[in-house]
Amino acid sequence: LFLLISLSLLTAVYSKNGYLMDDNGCKILCSVGTSFCDEACKAKNAKYGYCYSHHVALGCWCEGFPEDAAVWTPETNTCNGK
Repeated sequence: LFLLISLSLLTAVYSKNGYLMDDNGCKILCSVGTSFCDEACKAKNAKYGYCYSHHVALGCWCEGFPEDAAVWTPETNTCNGK
């Protein structure tokens, strides 16, 4: 029971997904088939990542961020002062 509760709490803490962004608020671009995104996402405390495109440009999609992590979205895009 303790293990089940612990796993539930861990899942709740690491459950945010989104595009990785740089210090300027820009989505980090990538190439399919490389390990770059996985390594970059893990460096920012996500569980894993991969190169993905939901809109036009390919970007590093990360899964398992802490809830307070900042992620890039079209609605909150601040890339290059937008």
